[in-house]
Amino acid sequence: MKKSSLIFLLFFVLLSCKKNPVDKEPVVRSPEIVSITPTTAAAGDAVVISGKNFKTGSTVLFGSANAQISSLAPQQINVTVPVGSGNVQVVVNSGSQKSNAVTFTYAQQVVMPFISSLNARSAMTGDTLTITGNNFDGTSKIYLDNDEVTAISSSATALSAVIPVGVGSRKLSVKNTAASSVVQSNLLDFSFATVSTATTTIGGISYKIDTVSYFKIGPGADYLALNLFSPSVTKPIKAFITVADMSNQYLSMKPVIGRDSVSNQERPSAMAVRKSATGNRYIAGTNSDFYNTTTIYPRNANMIDGVLGSPADNAVITGSLYAGNAIFDAQKRMFIDAFSYSASATIGTQSRNIDTINYYTMTNPNSLMFFNIYCGKTTGTNNNRTEVALTPVSGNINYNGETEMKVVEVYANQGNHAVSNAVSILSGSGTGKAFLDQLNVNDVIKLKFSLVPRSGASITPFNIAGGRQIIMKNGAVQQDFWNGDQKHPRTGIGFSNNGSKVYMC
Repeated sequence: MKKSSLIFLLFFVLLSCKKNPVDKEPVVRSPEIVSITPTTAAAGDAVVISGKNFKTGSTVLFGSANAQISSLAPQQINVTVPVGSGNVQVVVNSGSQKSNAVTFTYAQQVVMPFISSLNARSAMTGDTLTITGNNFDGTSKIYLDNDEVTAISSSATALSAVIPVGVGSRKLSVKNTAASSVVQSNLLDFSFATVSTATTTIGGISYKIDTVSYFKIGPGADYLALNLFSPSVTKPIKAFITVADMSNQYLSMKPVIGRDSVSNQERPSAMAVRKSATGNRYIAGTNSDFYNTTTIYPRNANMIDGVLGSPADNAVITGSLYAGNAIFDAQKRMFIDAFSYSASATIGTQSRNIDTINYYTMTNPNSLMFFNIYCGKTTGTNNNRTEVALTPVSGNINYNGETEMKVVEVYANQGNHAVSNAVSILSGSGTGKAFLDQLNVNDVIKLKFSLVPRSGASITPFNIAGGRQIIMKNGAVQQDFWNGDQKHPRTGIGFSNNGSKVYMC
C-alpha cells in the first residue's frame, strides 16, 4: 500500500510543472514599404505603394499631408498624391506602428501664362517691348510666331525684350516650360514698325536717320544707335549715344582718371569694371580730354568730387576760342564752358605761382608744382629739388578758393615722394626750390586755386571732364576750327536745353 501511493504522488507533481498553451502572445509585424510607383508625380496623380503588412485602417503620409486611399490590400495601397512640393518622405502608419520612409518627388506643375497687355503693339527693331500679365516664371520664353526673343528682364508679372530685326505682323506669345511640358499663353498681335524717314543736315549734306538700336541700360539711362545715310557720301555716319535722365535719383555723372593717375591711360570699359562696386555701378562712359601725345598728360581740367586732377588749358586754340570742359556741380547740373585757371602758394608775404598740378616733366628749370592723389602713388620727380609734404589745417583742400596747409615734412634735395588722401606735395626746382627751402615742419602755407568760367557764368564745379572744341551752344552749331572737311571718330558730351538730359556719344 505504501508503494502505490508514492508513485501516484510523483506523477501528480510532474504533471503540475507543464505550461498552459493558452498563455502564448501573438506576433504583430510593422508595415514595410518596398517601392512607390512612380517616384515622381504631381498632386492629384495616382500612385501605387507596394510592400507588406499593410492593414485595414492604415494611413499614408506624404510629408505631413494625408493621402487619400482608394484601395488597400496587405501588399499594396493605391493613393492619390496630396498637395505638396519638392522632395518628401512617404510613410504608412498602422495604429502605433510606422513603416520605413521612402523619398517621393513632386513634379513641377506648368501653369499657363497670361498676357494682359503690351507697352506697344507696333515697334521698331531695337525698341524695348514690355509684356504685362501673370503666371510668368523662370522658364518663361517670349515668341514672335515660332521665333524665340531673348528676355532682358523678367518677373512674375512682367517680361521685357529688345525687338529683333523683322518685318510685317506676328503673333506674340509666352511659353512656360517644365521638364518636357510646354504651356503657351494667349496670343496677341504685334507688328514691326517701318523705319523712320527723319532727316538731318550736317555740313550742308542731308542725311536720312535710321534708328538701329534703342533700349534701357540702367536707371534713367538709355542706349541709342543711329546710322545716317546720304547718296552724297560713300559711308554712313554711325552715332552711338547714351541718354541720361539727370532727374533720376539713382543716376549721377562722374569722371574717371586712367588708373587714378593723370600720366596713365585706361579704356572706359576697364575703368567701369575697376570702379564698380556693390551699390555703385558704372554703366556707361565715353572718352574725354585730349592729351599731349609726347608727354601723355591731359590738356584740360579734370576734377572728381571736388579734387582737381589736372588744370584747365589757358592756351587759346584759335582767335578768342578756348578748349571747353564738361562741368557738373554738386546738384548734378551740367554746364559747358572754358576756364581761366590760376594757382599760387603764399609764405608770409611771399607768393609765387604754382605752374601745374600732377605734372612732373616740366621743362621750366624754375618751377613750382603741386601733387595730389591723382599723380599716382608718388610724385615721380628727381632729386634736383625740394619737396614739402602738406596737410590741410582744417577740412579739405578748396580747389576753387584758398586753403591753409600745415607743413608735415620737408625733403631738401629729394624727389619722388608719396602722396595720399591726407598728404599732398609741393615740389620746387630752381627758384621754386629756394621758395620752399625757407619752410620748416609745422609752418603754415596758403594755397589758392582758381577756376573762373570764361563765359562769366556762376558755376561751382564739383566734377569736370576736359574736352576740346565746343561744337554747339544754345542750339547753334559753332565754328569748326579743327577738322575742316576731314571726318574722324570722335566722342562728345552735351545736355538738353532745360538741362534734364545729358547725352554722351
